[in-house]
Amino acid sequence: MTCPSGTYFLSLNHSCVSCNVDGYFISGAECLECDSTCLTCNGALSSNCLTCPSGTYFISLNSSCVPCNVNGYFISSTECLQCHSTCLTCNGALSTNCLSCPGGTYLLSSNNSCVSCNEDHYFISDTQCLQCHSTCLTCSGVSSTSCITCVASSYFVTSNNSCVACNGNNYFISGADCLECHSSCLTCNGELATECITCVASKYFVSSNNSCVDCSVDGYFISGSQCLRCDSTCLTCNGPLSTNCLSCPSGTYLLSSNNSCVSCNVDGYFTSGTLCLECHPTCLACNGELPTGCITCAVSTYLSSHNSCVRCNGEGFSSQVHNVWSATLLVSPAIEHRRVAAYHARLEDTSKILPACFSTMNSSVRLEIWLESLPKCKP
Repeated sequence: MTCPSGTYFLSLNHSCVSCNVDGYFISGAECLECDSTCLTCNGALSSNCLTCPSGTYFISLNSSCVPCNVNGYFISSTECLQCHSTCLTCNGALSTNCLSCPGGTYLLSSNNSCVSCNEDHYFISDTQCLQCHSTCLTCSGVSSTSCITCVASSYFVTSNNSCVACNGNNYFISGADCLECHSSCLTCNGELATECITCVASKYFVSSNNSCVDCSVDGYFISGSQCLRCDSTCLTCNGPLSTNCLSCPSGTYLLSSNNSCVSCNVDGYFTSGTLCLECHPTCLACNGELPTGCITCAVSTYLSSHNSCVRCNGEGFSSQVHNVWSATLLVSPAIEHRRVAAYHARLEDTSKILPACFSTMNSSVRLEIWLESLPKCKP
């Protein structure tokens, strides 16, 4: 059977048709049916499609129509196009149009590419390759406290996994780490309490062992920001000199005239509690500051019955002794032989006998009493 010009034989029903409808194509004098997957075609095979039915998309690579819901392809209008080779799924043909990645690679969300994610500044999180915080060289998370190593000029703080410049108080640089100083240090060069450089408020620096202390112990004093050692003679002090003592070790006493600590066993001084005080100028040795606190006297002065030191030039003391001795010989010559030894024994010490000892000596009886009492006159 032959058909008029412009028409084509349709073997399905032995008719002649124009063959310009979807699902058919002209082949010589015949109108043949397309593969069921094609909307229009130029051959009978599934790879001869020209357009596709609704819900399917044209693959130009092999001229077929597919649902385009398989890995490695994406829909673009009526076509099903191939993803970039690095992508598992995508929404475009470029390497930066990936939506998911093949095994062993991870989606870099910053540019939608698939990478191995084994370089600095990135970390793997499930199927993604995420960027570290800007302070981290390598990391385990996006926060500034998820660092593993640090970028140049930053140092790792182990207490919170962060990277810092480490130029602030309470921390010091050790290799790649920024470590915390001892709690007593404001700045330091190590973790120990004896590696301080400066101190926190209320603490003071001890240069002998680089520590920071309260400086409230014996033997030390505060000077500015430092805790300095007192002179070895002081128990407490307000300066480094031996004349800066405030209190003294056992066995020594504070000399208030120059704030030094002395044994206080020299003439002219006496101990009073923790102090070494000066005697009254008239005393050689004393037990108090008053002129009546003398124990011994300086040369040319003599101890009175009131414990004061005086010059023995009152009431003609020397002539009194001589006159009384003469009176003794006149009134009671019998006494002379008995008392001459006593007189001579005391004569060397007459300078220590006050005129008070003679005040009532006007008879041989009283003179006898006086001579008997001579050893009892206070020197």
